[in-house]
Amino acid sequence: MKKLWLWILTLLTALCLVACGETPEDGDEGGGEKSYTVSITQNIAEAGSTMGAGTYTEDTSVTLTATTNVGYTFLGWYDGEELVSSSSEYVFVLSKDVSWEAKWELNEYTISVQGKVLDDNGSVEQAGTVAISGTGIYTHGESVTVTATTNVGYTFLGWYNGSTKISVEETYGLTATEDVTFTATWEKNSYAVSVNQNLAEAGETTGAGTYLHGAEVVLAATTNEGYVFLGWYDANGLISADNPYEFTATSALSVTAKWETVLLEYTVAIEKNILHAGTVEGAGEYAEGETISLTATTKTGYTFLGWYDGETLVTADASCSFVVEEDRTLTAKWEAIPYQVSVSSNMLEAGGVAGAGTYDYGTGATLRAIPNEGYTFLGWYDGEELISSKSEYIFVVTGDVSWTAKWKINEYAISVQGQVTSGSGSVEKAGTVAISGTGKYTYGESVTITATTNEGYKFLGWYEGETKVSSTETYVFTATSNRQLVAKWSNNQTGGDDGWTGIV
Repeated sequence: MKKLWLWILTLLTALCLVACGETPEDGDEGGGEKSYTVSITQNIAEAGSTMGAGTYTEDTSVTLTATTNVGYTFLGWYDGEELVSSSSEYVFVLSKDVSWEAKWELNEYTISVQGKVLDDNGSVEQAGTVAISGTGIYTHGESVTVTATTNVGYTFLGWYNGSTKISVEETYGLTATEDVTFTATWEKNSYAVSVNQNLAEAGETTGAGTYLHGAEVVLAATTNEGYVFLGWYDANGLISADNPYEFTATSALSVTAKWETVLLEYTVAIEKNILHAGTVEGAGEYAEGETISLTATTKTGYTFLGWYDGETLVTADASCSFVVEEDRTLTAKWEAIPYQVSVSSNMLEAGGVAGAGTYDYGTGATLRAIPNEGYTFLGWYDGEELISSKSEYIFVVTGDVSWTAKWKINEYAISVQGQVTSGSGSVEKAGTVAISGTGKYTYGESVTITATTNEGYKFLGWYEGETKVSSTETYVFTATSNRQLVAKWSNNQTGGDDGWTGIV
């Protein structure tokens, strides 16, 4: 009975110890679960955070979680330099103390800039330039500055990321957070040219409208009978008395075409047989008996022929003066200066040339060189100066030219060697090979190669690759390409490719 009570007392004591958390130490002979520690460090504290460190009992499934901040990339869980897992959420069964490091790296981004002109009205080089600070590779959070410089005649519309405008300022600062290409966008300036009239009934005008920067504008006035055209005016006074008035658009312009009423006035009009050959001055409305002068200014590449009334030459002088007695139309006539394009060849047999002839100033000429076999075209030369190496050369005629098409005859490398194709024996024992000349030959040059066969061998022929080109020991041919020729022999034991056997 005492033993029973002792056993019950011992059992109650053990249960009390378990309930109070007093268990045998790890590794005690009394048994119980072992516990291990999971320690986590970070190579970059600000790169993110981790969860899962702590103390766990043996064989517990542990989950480590790495949360990465913007601008960083999680590399993995490391035991020293050894990668344990690259997964940001890593599950494992604990069997020992572990001390691991969560590693991150700071992100790098590629940022570039480019330019664009709306509607292809001009090139990027004409519109402006773009620049970016640094090397083009940036770490997360690094400061980056992109700069656009705008040329005259263009307007900077802004910096774009794809179709999204991000800044209207030419200099834009940002923080690197992603790979991106920024586009500086320009548009070519357009200007309104407006024309008013001081007397609506005096005539009509043409040429008003919207013009791109650099475009040619032509304002013209048609004057009704009883009026004289005075010219084109702005707020500061007379701009030009020319009619038509030609100028280049560089800014907005508002002009007034002015006339005045006259009695017994006549119209002196000017026409041009070639519109772009020159400019004219002096057309307008004049009073009867007034002496006027018409002036023609000739552009490069044209010859002024004179002032004509219909088909009748009035004067060959650029200035024409006369007394106004009636309405009159004079034509300023020019002709384009013809220039001679001459071509020759340094080697007549090398090929043909085409394109020589007479061309008007400003027209396009095309020279062509067609090489014959065995020759190479070197280019078009003016004396010793190379004009172009293109066999088809297109240029604008602005004067007489006399050029030479230069060629060179092709040169080829030709070599010989020997080979024993079957049986034993060296090339030196089988025979010798020789070639005329130096081994370098011009197109069409005669070449002689010779094989000498020693006793005990049979000459099989001359070969180029796997192709037999001659069965004779002496082979004469014309050089037309690079060649490597092989004299082949067989010894007296095995015969050759024609089945020959025996002793020579």
